[in-house]
Amino acid sequence: MVFSSEHLQSRLTSIKELERLKTILFNFGISDISVIVYLRRPAELANSLYATAIRSGSLLTSPPPPKDNYFNNICNHKNTIERFASVFGPESIVPRIFRKNDFINESIINDINYIIGNKCIDEYTIPSDANRSISKLGLKILRNINKKIPVFIKNKPNPLRMDVVNYVDKYFSDEKYIIQSSLYIDYDIEFISSDTWVRDNYFPHKEDIFSREIPLKNKKIIQENLILKK
Repeated sequence: MVFSSEHLQSRLTSIKELERLKTILFNFGISDISVIVYLRRPAELANSLYATAIRSGSLLTSPPPPKDNYFNNICNHKNTIERFASVFGPESIVPRIFRKNDFINESIINDINYIIGNKCIDEYTIPSDANRSISKLGLKILRNINKKIPVFIKNKPNPLRMDVVNYVDKYFSDEKYIIQSSLYIDYDIEFISSDTWVRDNYFPHKEDIFSREIPLKNKKIIQENLILKK
């Protein structure tokens, strides 16, 4: 059985919570457990987390600094691995680099099936990527919508939201939003010791587990910045 959820990392932040998860799995008869954890460059994680936050109704104008508790928990891969290893055992941890070139056949679906030993992957119909990258202008528009039309009203979903996020995703996804270069550097510096620990313990053949290149804002993003300034 494959049980996949990013909330296992972001929400279960204590040993006690993970021990409860382990007990629940054991009660279902699941005792042979492998923890497959996909590791992404912290700056890229911050970029993605921020876009997700805006989609979920946040009013943040930019990603928080790397010491923010929520972002720090998700970006500190050493802490994540040690936390899960302390409950499920070091031998259960299977770290993977979240990068297309590192996936088996450049597919995360193929990659997971390879790890779990599923040899029937060739019989599957692999769906196309569904995730859309939202642009800076799209995030700006959606953030302003969040101010006027909140996601929840009295703890209930706001019916006025309907397909707002899907609409913005559809028409403002030409160029991916990229956090400012200074934040890229801040996140790289903050988690370099964590990343180095992961490399030394699981990927000693790699010089670095992540690219340290700072993405350049292309012409489309520069044009959007000019629109925002107006």
